[in-house]
Amino acid sequence: MDGECDRQRRGRSRAGSGDDCSDIGDARRCTDGVAGAAVSAVTAQSARGLSAPSRGAPARGVAADSGDSGDCTFTDCTFWGTTTWSVWVTKPGFTFTSCNIYGSFAHGYDSPDDKNATKFYNCTFEDKPYNGKPPYGNFLVETNGAKRMLFSKCNFISNTKKLCWFNSSAKNTEEKFQLDNCAFTINNANLPDNDFAGLIRGAALKNCTFTFTHPDAKKKRYHIGGYGESKNVDLGDNKTIFKHE
Repeated sequence: MDGECDRQRRGRSRAGSGDDCSDIGDARRCTDGVAGAAVSAVTAQSARGLSAPSRGAPARGVAADSGDSGDCTFTDCTFWGTTTWSVWVTKPGFTFTSCNIYGSFAHGYDSPDDKNATKFYNCTFEDKPYNGKPPYGNFLVETNGAKRMLFSKCNFISNTKKLCWFNSSAKNTEEKFQLDNCAFTINNANLPDNDFAGLIRGAALKNCTFTFTHPDAKKKRYHIGGYGESKNVDLGDNKTIFKHE
């Protein structure tokens, strides 16, 4: 194939060269040989069961930063970035449900309303190697200023990379990063003393748990940068756990 699957004139999804694409109902599935599944000028599309490891050529798992891309949903998909970002989104209406993002997510849409905000439900973010290759990026999620991004019931697991970089100057609670019922697990043993395991600044947090698993994490003063700052809003039931106090 030429790496493109036409979706009944409603838009176009583009995958890396050498892929095998087929439409299954309202879903698009790409199998072996996928270098990335870039989304270009796609509207009202959905994908289920997509596996898009970024290997070989440096193509992003999903890239939406130009054209009129928007209103895309991804369900039960895996994005695995070893040479570049797993997912890169700056366009409106992208929703990810029960997806695995191995590597690094970048940006998110700076949304003026809740409808078009980038949303993640029941997703897992982890710096998980692919066939022995380390994942790409410095953080599991790296975003600056994207308003109203939602992470609901998501798991963040850092092993060697840093956990997250959430940085926003939004003043209104509803415009901040929305972290709801999320679990953050910091397994890092590679951080120097008094280093930040991640940054959270400009977020509204509710029922989130931060668990440091390294035996010396508390002694080494590992911490989440910005967590106690006034730019964050504590909506209740958030806690930090050091498993080996």
